[in-house]
Amino acid sequence: MSEIWTVLDMVRNTSSKNDKIAILQANKDVPYLKQYLALVYTPQLNYYVKKFPVSAIDFIREYEDDTSFFQALRVFCMMTSTREVSGANAIAGLKDLLRNCNPLQRELVRYLIARDVEAGFSISTINKVWEGMIFEPGYMRCTTEDDARFEKWDWTKKHYVQLKADGMFVNVIKTQDDINFMTRSGNLFPRGCFSNLAWLVNEWLPKGVVVHGELLVVDKGVVLPRTTGNGILNSILQGEAIPDGMTIT
Repeated sequence: MSEIWTVLDMVRNTSSKNDKIAILQANKDVPYLKQYLALVYTPQLNYYVKKFPVSAIDFIREYEDDTSFFQALRVFCMMTSTREVSGANAIAGLKDLLRNCNPLQRELVRYLIARDVEAGFSISTINKVWEGMIFEPGYMRCTTEDDARFEKWDWTKKHYVQLKADGMFVNVIKTQDDINFMTRSGNLFPRGCFSNLAWLVNEWLPKGVVVHGELLVVDKGVVLPRTTGNGILNSILQGEAIPDGMTIT
């Protein structure tokens, strides 16, 4: 992993966006660099572990080579992202991974948990080097009524009108065998967390279709303010349960 570290360090030490792209482009074939960045930055992958262990972790042995380390890292990501292990078991799995890491490898794991390699680039930069490697969901902003310029609309055609609610933007995606709820940045809510909404969507939305709207949190029949509701939704996004007595609409 020393080659990956060297590349990231070079990128980190330049402020020019074009230089960052050039460095990544020149080193795009470094073993496991592409795969590592995909694990770090793909928003559809959620590992449900936010805190990196700061307490001392006993070192057992070092991974034999980069392949062994990356395979162990990938297994951890697969087990946590699919919720095969979660909660305390996920933390224990992370500690087991770190027990075999040298200091450099531990830093790479820390970047993974933080979902940022701290080198001043984002998904768009990665996709300029490896075209289309990480999915970026499209997003179309609304405009205010004052700026809508209704006089230029073709009123002979039908128009779709949707309430602008004060909630969290969401893409609702119905595939051939699943229903996913995706945030504006591309993060997926845990499967099954909105079972009531999924049932409704399954009734009226055709397969292979995406619609978007807003998620609202309702407590005892009252829609919670945006800041409160979105805070709860962000907690659900990280694997927490919907609070008792509350519903998501």
